[in-house]
Amino acid sequence: AAREVLPGLLADAGELAHWGYAATRYAFFTGTGVASAMARNLPFNARGAAPAGAVDDATRNASIARLLSSQVEIVRRDRENIKAGLYAPPYDADPRHRQWNLGWVAARQQRYAAEMEAAVARRQREEGGLEVRETSQEGRDADMYPDYYRQNFHFQSDGWLSSRSARVYEHSTELLFQGTQDYMQRQTLVPIAEHLRATGRAPEDLTLMDVACGTGRLLTFMKDTWPGMSTVGVDLSPYYLAEARENMEYFRSFNARVNPGRGLAQSHYRQAKAEDLPCADGAVDVLTCVYLFHELPPEVRRECAAEFFRAVKPGGLLVLTDSIQGGDIPAVDEILPLFPAFYHEPYYLSYLEDDIVGAFELAGFECLDVRAAHLSKVFSFVKPAEGPPQQQQPEVQPEVQPEVQP
Repeated sequence: AAREVLPGLLADAGELAHWGYAATRYAFFTGTGVASAMARNLPFNARGAAPAGAVDDATRNASIARLLSSQVEIVRRDRENIKAGLYAPPYDADPRHRQWNLGWVAARQQRYAAEMEAAVARRQREEGGLEVRETSQEGRDADMYPDYYRQNFHFQSDGWLSSRSARVYEHSTELLFQGTQDYMQRQTLVPIAEHLRATGRAPEDLTLMDVACGTGRLLTFMKDTWPGMSTVGVDLSPYYLAEARENMEYFRSFNARVNPGRGLAQSHYRQAKAEDLPCADGAVDVLTCVYLFHELPPEVRRECAAEFFRAVKPGGLLVLTDSIQGGDIPAVDEILPLFPAFYHEPYYLSYLEDDIVGAFELAGFECLDVRAAHLSKVFSFVKPAEGPPQQQQPEVQPEVQPEVQP
């Protein structure tokens, strides 16, 4: 893969900038992870593969080689998608973005370092994966959330139920994936762009709902690509929704500085479960869901598939992006089952073998495509059309601003 990339680097300034930015991200997140681990005498594998001793050396080396090749490929594909006009280049590569501010980066790293130490300690406790049920910022109100949700996913502090967790999430997951998470998530935009081209629909006429939007980072890439498209971010955590709002507010201010005169359509946020969405039947033109299904029990995945079918308009698009599954990359099959043990993912093993396409087809969707994206895969589905396209505006329940403690 590297041999295919090098000639283009020398001939195209845009290519050089793209790969230079990717290399910077890789070096920063890998180096930061190693430094944080060394400072606390914690184990860290710079290649993102299995920890030493978990598998034999031959398997470990094969997985490392395959992952490195896959990292190069996802960056190459990202560049090709941008050149094809499928989505905008990453706006945060601009040196005016706050991620190039050393003080801002240092604060994020400090939060991550403290969280890393706490997560390792939590991993060593027998009930560390359920600690959130005692420590949540929600207090006793945490009982309002389903049992499957009240988990310390990734062994992170408070699971999804505190501002502390929300503020460290992006940094910690990029460290886990060595700076490639954005590249994987942006593949979600490809089926959307293809859908718009195929249907001839204008982004300004559509509403997109991102279910389990988390900190809302992907929504900012969507808004940068389709500034006129209205978006709705849905998440069960009020703390992650607060972070999502902050991310979008920053993007709006950044956009005003670098793209004066370019307006952005409205962005709404709702607190709700994925299996009980806050919208009327057939209210959503495009529904996306990223990295949720591997954190759901099998029966809840089916509930979500049915609920997504209810929410999407006839002729509308569903894009689901999540982890690879067993058999997608044979070279890493042996290390995939280690992930739930090291990062507390209680439903991941069932996800590895689940028939995701079958679940959505059973709900009524038609599968358009399934594409690999490094350690992720992107499923795209369409809800069969029923007569002429609906023209009415989506009915989305009024926004309720949850009270979030600092």
